Amino acid sequence: MVGFFRMFLFVINKISFIGMLVIGLFAFITEIIGIPKAEIFLKKFNISFGFESVMLIGFIFTAIMIISYFLRKKLFD
Repeated sequence: MVGFFRMFLFVINKISFIGMLVIGLFAFITEIIGIPKAEIFLKKFNISFGFESVMLIGFIFTAIMIISYFLRKKLFD
């Protein structure tokens, strides 16, 4: 059971890290091209979320990544 929980936290940590990187790249591109063109970019790829929703998801990914990292370190080291 401990091995499963350790692997679960590891997978959650890595998925949230990848999600954070993708949304971070989107935020970087948005700073260059501007928010209105970023909204057009989202609609072009049939993403129904707006810019604010995507940024909120990015912050949630970041929080999950930090929490799962500290849980892994506190419980298993």
